[in-house]
Amino acid sequence: MRAHATTGARTARARSGALRVCLALLVAASGCAAARPAILAQANPNPLVDQTKFALAPVSFAVPLRVGEKTEPEYLAANPDDVTKWADAKKSFNDTFARAIVTQDLWDPNAKYTVRAMVKSVGPGVYGVSGVFVQKPADVDVEVSIVDQHGNEIDKIGIHPSNTGISVEDRLGRCGRVAGAMTVDYLRTRMHRVD
Repeated sequence: MRAHATTGARTARARSGALRVCLALLVAASGCAAARPAILAQANPNPLVDQTKFALAPVSFAVPLRVGEKTEPEYLAANPDDVTKWADAKKSFNDTFARAIVTQDLWDPNAKYTVRAMVKSVGPGVYGVSGVFVQKPADVDVEVSIVDQHGNEIDKIGIHPSNTGISVEDRLGRCGRVAGAMTVDYLRTRMHRVD
């Protein structure tokens, strides 16, 4: 009887291990990656406890913005046909970041605190076929600040989403959605009192 219990336990562990491997492969195949936000600054005591709404500033982009190994003007000069696509990609990041916050019922333009995102650098990624299939995810360095009505910084987090897609607009839009979702998760942890 003991042999059957040991065999059953081994089978359960094998299934559990196989399930973990399948889940890891599923996450990897989705092309979505982001580590937990890095806390760059955090007010203590926490003034965000019991806040339920936040205003939202449009996403800003660093000047000069780094795009891969180049500045944004150098990147656009090397890719003059992509100027409109690049503007659309930046708009897509802004729109999906905002949508992630607005759809979670956290937005109020008159709220006491405002969420401000600043994109510091972008790896635009690649998708294409040139003899062989090539895909490299886009990655974005974002700093998200929560500021009061006087512009004083309360909290600041660093986020580094990475995602794949066919176009640069698609890749950056997906990164914006991930960055927005991570910001929502962070806000929710700060909104609740921890005893």
